[in-house]
Amino acid sequence: MSYEENLLNKYNNYTYKWKIMIVDPLNDGGGTKYVLAESGVDNEVGINSVQHDFHLAFNAENRSNAGSYFQVQLIEPNGLSLFSRIAYIASQLSIANHIHALYILELKLIGWSDDDDPKPTEIHTQEWLTKCYGIQHSFADNTSQYTMTMIETKEGVYDRVDFNFPVETSVEASNLGEFATKLQTEINKAAKVRADLDPSSILPTLFKFSVPTAWKDWQFSTVINDADGSGRQVSITGSGSLKFVFPAGTAITNMLAEASYATEQFRKIPTTVGKFAGKSIVVDAKELANIINWISFDVNVKFVKFDSLANRYQRELTFNMIPYATTQAIIDKNSHKELIDSKDLQKKRLAQALTLGLLKKRFDYYLTGQNTEVLDLSIQFNNAYYVLQPLHSGITQDPASTLTESGGPGDNILENLAQQVSTLTQNIQDLRLKIPDSADQAINLGNQIRTLVSNKTALETRVNSINDLAQGNSSNLNGVGPRDSASGEPKYITQQDVIGLGLDPTSHVTFNNYSLNSNGPENSGSNQASQFQARLGALKLNLNGSGDMLSINISVRGDPYWLAKAGTFDNGGPLFFLNVNFPSYSADGDYTATTSEDLNLAGLYNVIKVTSQYQNGQFIMTLHANRNLPTNSGLIYEQLALGQITDSQAANQVEALDLRQISLASIASDASGPR
Repeated sequence: MSYEENLLNKYNNYTYKWKIMIVDPLNDGGGTKYVLAESGVDNEVGINSVQHDFHLAFNAENRSNAGSYFQVQLIEPNGLSLFSRIAYIASQLSIANHIHALYILELKLIGWSDDDDPKPTEIHTQEWLTKCYGIQHSFADNTSQYTMTMIETKEGVYDRVDFNFPVETSVEASNLGEFATKLQTEINKAAKVRADLDPSSILPTLFKFSVPTAWKDWQFSTVINDADGSGRQVSITGSGSLKFVFPAGTAITNMLAEASYATEQFRKIPTTVGKFAGKSIVVDAKELANIINWISFDVNVKFVKFDSLANRYQRELTFNMIPYATTQAIIDKNSHKELIDSKDLQKKRLAQALTLGLLKKRFDYYLTGQNTEVLDLSIQFNNAYYVLQPLHSGITQDPASTLTESGGPGDNILENLAQQVSTLTQNIQDLRLKIPDSADQAINLGNQIRTLVSNKTALETRVNSINDLAQGNSSNLNGVGPRDSASGEPKYITQQDVIGLGLDPTSHVTFNNYSLNSNGPENSGSNQASQFQARLGALKLNLNGSGDMLSINISVRGDPYWLAKAGTFDNGGPLFFLNVNFPSYSADGDYTATTSEDLNLAGLYNVIKVTSQYQNGQFIMTLHANRNLPTNSGLIYEQLALGQITDSQAANQVEALDLRQISLASIASDASGPR
């Protein structure tokens, strides 16, 4: 495997052609199509420009993994007929209400491989089924200009009137598959009651849910109230067989997600190779390198019948839960540091990303001499630089700042830390006095003790660092002291001192971990459930948080890969490798520039949104991305540059791909409803 070239690079010249067609909602995008507008026409309604926003990242609000939004600029010389055309086409298609007509946006990319050959080649064709959510109009100089806002039809499942279900819902089940079946029954029953009582509608919204076949038998575990620090409003009671009570206004995807979070298997953190990274309390960094599976949803909207009383179409909303490979997962400092520090684990993780098809693009930019794609690059560091979310909603902070803040958490920080060390010491002693009833319990006790000892050591190290800092002694701290120890003169750091050095991904964070055992119940089984639940809560906070430290916007030549035809990004969030060099100047006075890779910027990035702009014959994309924190670019720079793993580890990833294909195939078999 290696990086894919931009498909358009094969052509000396290329351009695009857009077309808007209206179709009957009942035909699901098929049937007769009427052209409303297209690019490159005279004296008709023409398409002047298109902006396409394609959202790719895991969405904390609705857990959707992809969705397209369009703004289309239309121009009509010497006329004002667009609205009449829409109404006329709707009547020709027997659409009961033109407001609910569906629009197909068709894009064709065409190119010429030889300047002397006038015959173009059709490079790429793609269609999106959309709904129009508004048209703005202006008229000047005998010309009408329109702006149409269009959203992919499947995004209609998130219309709040149905997505945030307005009725309290109760479900009792023992596993995830049973939960999905019963939830579908209860939601449809409640929706019918609402429609029967509503004087303004006749037909209820229909709902269909499915979960992956491999997950449907996952058993529910004990749920400890707020052990994960989520502050949820959902009531979950019982043990084994759980009763979920969702208050009115709960999002549909939240219901399914909360159920998955309550399973024993999901709390063990599933990976893309069918194993678990957290089978015990201590997270296994070796399994974490296989990349974890999180939750997303493949959604769809189908229009069923026209409700003459409501003056709209009845809808069938489908929510298919899918495993979603998530490369930015960070659970705790120890496993993160082990993963970051190990070249073998970094190579294994990169091989897995390549096998899953998550990494197919490389961009060369500043001082590389290889740039063919990048037009511009902007970079932003935010205040949460290199934040890691520890267990139990712990905090990250700079000891120096906490010592100087007035009235803030630093006022009693040493006292708080001393209390935590004391509590950990007592918990360790209590565990060592316990007599295990079985070999499994003995292993579990050993793992708990090791975790607590590690936490205690980290806290003691932090106390010592704070004391050193308070006394003005920086010799025991990472970094350079403010003065040269020999001469007492200020010491300056130049470009040459840091050239080629990347930031230590763990050195910028101080953890304040809380003892999980001190907050859990006395029963050892429940206590373990509490710890697993708390660990999952830390992972959720990481994935849903906004604290990614380094974000970039990179403008590139248009590339059909990022348009993502169906299935392109079903495996998980896409990545790209950014190669950037850094200039420095020699200190001998001749100011000769040298370059080497800048590991503070070069590395893997998670793409969260792609904005495509089509205007004046130009096709330009802007990739909005965040730095992938679990990647240590310095250790695997050679492999990143090649886009492949050159040793036997690559062969070991075939099993992962086969398992992934089986998992995705199971989604299709579940589409008719949960089993």
